Amino acid sequence: PSGTNFLTLNLELTTKEGCVNNISKSIRVKQVLAGFFAPSEVCLNDTVFITSNTNNVQDVRYEFGDGQVSSSKKQVLKHLYKSPGTYTIKQFVSNQAENCSDQLQKQVIVNPLPKAKGGTFQVCIDQIDTLSASGGSSYSWSPDTLLAVPFGANVRFSAIGDSIGNRYTYKVAVFNLKGCRDTATVVANIVGLDSTIILPNLFDTLIVKGDSFTTQLPEYPGLIYNWTPKAKFSCSDCPNQTVEVFTQQEFAVEVTDIFGCTNQATDYILRVDATKYSLDVPDAFSPNGDGINDEIYPQGWGVESYEEFRVYNRYGELVFTGTPDNPAWDGTVNGKPAAVDTYYFVVRAKMFDKRIREILHGEFRLIR
Repeated sequence: PSGTNFLTLNLELTTKEGCVNNISKSIRVKQVLAGFFAPSEVCLNDTVFITSNTNNVQDVRYEFGDGQVSSSKKQVLKHLYKSPGTYTIKQFVSNQAENCSDQLQKQVIVNPLPKAKGGTFQVCIDQIDTLSASGGSSYSWSPDTLLAVPFGANVRFSAIGDSIGNRYTYKVAVFNLKGCRDTATVVANIVGLDSTIILPNLFDTLIVKGDSFTTQLPEYPGLIYNWTPKAKFSCSDCPNQTVEVFTQQEFAVEVTDIFGCTNQATDYILRVDATKYSLDVPDAFSPNGDGINDEIYPQGWGVESYEEFRVYNRYGELVFTGTPDNPAWDGTVNGKPAAVDTYYFVVRAKMFDKRIREILHGEFRLIR
């Protein structure tokens, strides 16, 4: 019968006299054998295929090493391990008719999957940036749209000539050293400063020495203004700056949005003209306490200091003398409101050009 082998034993006896006698005996050997094929290594979530290769068995039992068992007599069994690790598969076979049994065991290593990680990236319009995935030793990106090379943890992504608002989604196959695979998703959003935000590239002008200059940048919500050198400004991130110009000034501003997209820097060059100046006194003021035109004082540009401001009434009486620290008249004489009338003034001022001291004469009206 199948699984049974017969052995013939021959015994030869020889006497002292040289006589020979042969004895032959046939023995039946019962053959019940366990046997199966299984992979030595798999990745987690891969099905383990176990192919039976037994001989002359009636009953089969499998232990998979994870607490699961099977008595299936199928030629091919399938088993799925839920955790990585090293497992021992045991096969027990028997034949009750022959009163024989056998067993076999093999190890299978279940390797862990890589921990694939992707992310969402904001890429500035008209820039080349890097998209990244992690968790493995090799990577394959799909599709390869706008990618320089679709392999590796870090790939170069080009948004040159693209449009703000476009969105690209990539599936990244991540492999570990055992060849086990996981998948990550990487998203690239095209962002950037609104195309309507236009800053001048260069501002070059001539400023009277001592005058103030105020930048006039458009202000947009959510933008960051970075002025350099910072030492020139009390607020280096304000949209606009006011500076007094005594020497040639050079500074720049760079505008960045919340995604880090940067507009081309604007450079300012303010050149100084120390020869030009103006000096004047308003022709009227109204010291009535309403906070508007309540004081009168010399005004102008290119002026280093007002040395003296004298005010006379129509009778030639001196009613006020201003100083460099306090050149403004509030319309009072000895603490009492001065009369509504015409008054006369003399101003002596020192310009930034040290050689010039200007004296100005004129009149103004006090009204209430």
